[in-house]
Amino acid sequence: MFSFLSSLFIFRNNEKKELERSKAAELLNLKYQLQPHFLFNILNSIYSLTLLKSDDAANGILKLSNVMRYVVQESSKDFVELTKEIEYLKDYIALQLVRTDNSLDFSLHRNR
Repeated sequence: MFSFLSSLFIFRNNEKKELERSKAAELLNLKYQLQPHFLFNILNSIYSLTLLKSDDAANGILKLSNVMRYVVQESSKDFVELTKEIEYLKDYIALQLVRTDNSLDFSLHRNR
């Protein structure tokens, strides 16, 4: 009886670990699909700014660089400094606003 219960416990434990690995792989796959989509959209927006000879193009490239650096260096860490996270969010939102042609009204307020 003990042998049967031990085997059942080990089987269930292995099954649970396999499910967790599968879900992690699925999430990672989704992440890799979203990043190129985001990158292509932002690059197209910045390209449009360069055609218009807008000074915002250089700022867009800088913000994209900051976002990509954050994704590569910080996002895989267990903990990220709050200031780095806030800067990432500011740059990400700024890039999204470039894509909207200023049709969105967005502001960030700090409460102390």
